Amino acid sequence: MAIKKALGEFAQKRGNRLVKNIVSAIDPMGLIVNEEQFIGPQYELKHPEDIGDIDVMIIDLAECIIYSLKSKSMSPNRNIKQMIEEISKLFGSDSEDGWIDKHMKRDEWIKNNLYQLGKKFSIDLTGFQVKSLFITEEDMLTPYLRKMSLP
Repeated sequence: MAIKKALGEFAQKRGNRLVKNIVSAIDPMGLIVNEEQFIGPQYELKHPEDIGDIDVMIIDLAECIIYSLKSKSMSPNRNIKQMIEEISKLFGSDSEDGWIDKHMKRDEWIKNNLYQLGKKFSIDLTGFQVKSLFITEEDMLTPYLRKMSLP
């Protein structure tokens, strides 16, 4: 159990570093950039259930686009077992949503809650387009193995 906890903490640190790298690569001029925006019943952005967080949200006021970025720092696959685990984490199973499914739920929430989001940032987001991206630190083999439409 101690090893699992240590590996989880290590993965969290790698993930936090990836978010910081993404944010530092963005020129914030004319943008609203927000990190770790949680959505759920106990958060400022309300949803009946906790649907997780948007790692990086970018609101481009000039282009009227909201970018929702989900980042995952994953080790590159080294064997078949790891590739199967990667697919399971990304796409889930019959009983559990994967990372992509969860990201798509947040994408749908943003599209359906522009007023609530705009209220948080004191701007009118009427007519804004939403683009959601899933970013990994390493190239992954999975996209070549399984095709799935993303938002």
